[in-house]
Amino acid sequence: MRACLVLLVLFSACTFISPSTPGGIDMLQGTQGVDIVIESVPGFVYENEQFPVVFSLKNLGATNVSPQNPGRFFVGVDSLYLERDQYIAPGRFSAIPGGFFLSGRQPYIQGEEVMITQFFTARPIQRQSQRVTTPVTITACYPYTTTLNTQVCIERTRVSDPGSVACVNRPIRPPTQGAPIVIHEVETRAVPRADSDDLSVSFRIVLRNAQRGIPGISGCFGDDINQNLTQVHVRARMLTEDLECGHDSDPYVATVRLTRGEGSVTCRLPETSSIELAQNNFLTLLQVEVDYTYRISDRVEVNIVRVE
Repeated sequence: MRACLVLLVLFSACTFISPSTPGGIDMLQGTQGVDIVIESVPGFVYENEQFPVVFSLKNLGATNVSPQNPGRFFVGVDSLYLERDQYIAPGRFSAIPGGFFLSGRQPYIQGEEVMITQFFTARPIQRQSQRVTTPVTITACYPYTTTLNTQVCIERTRVSDPGSVACVNRPIRPPTQGAPIVIHEVETRAVPRADSDDLSVSFRIVLRNAQRGIPGISGCFGDDINQNLTQVHVRARMLTEDLECGHDSDPYVATVRLTRGEGSVTCRLPETSSIELAQNNFLTLLQVEVDYTYRISDRVEVNIVRVE
């Protein structure tokens, strides 16, 4: 006979605040993180003229980009036509060349936004043309986390009358989590172990890239930005018990590759778990965290006119 700990599980599950509950955290839903937008560029510039391009960075998601783990922006130009000069950013960014950190959204509080001005100098036109057009691409890379807290049903018995049991196991499609990588679906599986009253409990977690950017797991500085792309790290917990999601040096962290924007991982309750499972169907809490860096860009054309 299992202990009465399951009753505590049921009570805690019933008081869980749903992301869609009025007064809860519904304002933290969405599929955006940090957005980058080129706000201003001159219609045309002359050879050897210095000019500004103004762009904004705004944290539209639920995760802070902190000074301890900042993001970074990169400016890409064709050096045949443009030379990068200095840029003007908030003074608090000065200790991190090209770096930034922005607070995310909180209930009823918008995320932080900053404006940055990057200066360029137009080089002389080297060919027999009166005008050339050349692109400016500004890329932001930043660390982010997607977090999901949800109820799941651990099912021992399938019944035709849902009202006769505490819950019925069905795939969960939770609200979006205020991040560009979303936990799209959670499927719970509970299978009796051979020669035992225990259950083998696992969760299939489906992830999706909901935005136009590129995730990665190596970082945003130096050569790391181009390493281990389209991958994320996943960890999960059922109540206080870490689930086994990985297969390498750390069994509790899985590296998941997103193919065509989607990937999945199965996380299992360890056989040595101290959580005692009920003899009937019951609700419990599942937390999933997805860690990654995310890279997005905006692009604009600059027209350079020859000086007569």
